[in-house]
Amino acid sequence: MVLDYQNVEWTKAEHFKGGENFIWLKVQDDGQNKIVLMKIPTGSTVGYHKHEGSCETMYFLEGTGEVMDGEELIPVHAGMMHYCAEGCAHQVINNSGKDLILFAVIPNFEFKKA
Repeated sequence: MVLDYQNVEWTKAEHFKGGENFIWLKVQDDGQNKIVLMKIPTGSTVGYHKHEGSCETMYFLEGTGEVMDGEELIPVHAGMMHYCAEGCAHQVINNSGKDLILFAVIPNFEFKKA
């Protein structure tokens, strides 16, 4: 499968996951995974949230910011990757002077409890 994000419109998401201000999203969802291009403007955040029944992998393409990884605040920049495992919580913060752009993959799975 090849996904052409140039032909996907940006969608504005206000207070995404309870975050500050708004972010821009380009989302592809094949029913098994969400594949997302995200643009977080200056002063905006993805709200602190827990992944239950899924995980998330983010690769930072442009800009700088911070990730709240559980209880730890970690500076991030282009070329870094962040992984939030199932059952863990995180937040993405753009406190820089330009957009923070990232690519994320969120598998739609649920662990089967024995």
